[in-house]
Amino acid sequence: MKKIHIPTIPVRSDPHCPEVCGTLEAIIEGHFDIVWDIAFSPDGKLLAASIDETVRIWSLATRNTLRILEPNNMVVAVAFSPDGNLLAGAVIDEARAYGWETIKLWDPATGKEVQTEHDMDQTEHDMDSHNYTHFIAFSPDGKLLASSTKDMLRLWDPATGFCLRTLPHSSHDRTIAFSPDGKLLASTGAGGVVKVWDPHTGHEMGRVAHSNYTSSIVFSPDGQLLISASFGCTIQIWDPATGITKQKTLAGKGDGLMSTALSPCGKMLATKS
Repeated sequence: MKKIHIPTIPVRSDPHCPEVCGTLEAIIEGHFDIVWDIAFSPDGKLLAASIDETVRIWSLATRNTLRILEPNNMVVAVAFSPDGNLLAGAVIDEARAYGWETIKLWDPATGKEVQTEHDMDQTEHDMDSHNYTHFIAFSPDGKLLASSTKDMLRLWDPATGFCLRTLPHSSHDRTIAFSPDGKLLASTGAGGVVKVWDPHTGHEMGRVAHSNYTSSIVFSPDGQLLISASFGCTIQIWDPATGITKQKTLAGKGDGLMSTALSPCGKMLATKS
């Protein structure tokens, strides 16, 4: 039985910035295998995706399982839409060729898979990824869903399930992030390259580079900074509009930085190694 730990984050005298440390609030159990990804929904429920071929939604208030979604295949990435009305999951289809994944959409309130006028598993430009999906993310307005694979990014219309455009990338894309206003999309790659795109046109707006594999990326709350971390344990802070480094490279701790997160106030940066 796998566990999910939920900490309580105490607040400083500055009400806009949380403390770095917290205490364990709850442990939620239910999955029977590795938990690949978790996400908080805008309405306060917790979603977890697991290799045990289920997606579970819990109530944070009661710690009870509200519903279990059963795509009958491994789920490796999940994301809520900004309004909380859609839940996206990257699902490995083991009945097909290795690496083929489908991005499924559910109504988290009912647990039912969302049906559209198009068959999302059969159309020419459907939500089949054809490659291992590393990450999925909704745009801030919920009108786009981005997915990253080993050699490209895809932008989908979640209302129809159609692929709107593909963005080529020369190496494995991992993390993707929309800017807070939704006008930019950043992606990281194995070659240390961070690309910045216009998600509405597919045009590359610029690129910056680390000296090592880039593992994580995040925009500041005001969208004025782009922060990237690498397995070489370095953090770089860029101006996304110009690609110019805003300050000296920061050194993290550990063997490599796997992920980063910025506090809502934009004053603290957390890293995972």
